Amino acid sequence: MDFSQINWTPKLISEIGTITFSTLIAYGLLDQGITIWKQRSGRSVYTPLFVFLAGTRISAMLYGFADNSIPLIYNGIVTGLAMIPMFTGLWKYKGFSRFEKALCYITTVLNIVSWLTPYEAEIFLFFSLALMGFAFKQPWEIHKERSSGVVRLQLLIVTFFNSGFWLVYGYWADKWVIKITAPGFFLIFLLTSVLWFRYRQPLPQTS
Repeated sequence: MDFSQINWTPKLISEIGTITFSTLIAYGLLDQGITIWKQRSGRSVYTPLFVFLAGTRISAMLYGFADNSIPLIYNGIVTGLAMIPMFTGLWKYKGFSRFEKALCYITTVLNIVSWLTPYEAEIFLFFSLALMGFAFKQPWEIHKERSSGVVRLQLLIVTFFNSGFWLVYGYWADKWVIKITAPGFFLIFLLTSVLWFRYRQPLPQTS
């Protein structure tokens, strides 16, 4: 294939980026979930972030169906399925607080509203902006525990490069929503990675 003949439009680049990073992030989430089950622990993992993230995966899929976007549908499905071991592992080994249970109900209601109304895009934007607030607590969780716990570096790496891709894309394609959200996520995952190395601890061997 002659790649020089491809019309590299912003839409095509965003679709390729969405599918590529969705696959990598799904791997990172699955690896994190397996680690939680193997270690029987959710130490240093900020549970509300991933409870809310599960809701955003459904929202992404619904928005993808409404917008006829195969990459978004793919993103919602593969990352959502990859989160199942992590979600159930955190429930079993760390437990859900009343706040985290309330988040489950809230995200479920929002996704039902998204399915029944024509406001899929607005609800998806809300999920994306709110997710940033929850993501900010992950580095704080590592700092509070003074330990990397069971947080997997692989997941941090793919989320860091994912946010870097969208940061560059947002300014290149002049997408105002991405220009608002991507810098925040980029800095959050950069800080999380720095703290992971600062408080890095080897995982105990499991039989």
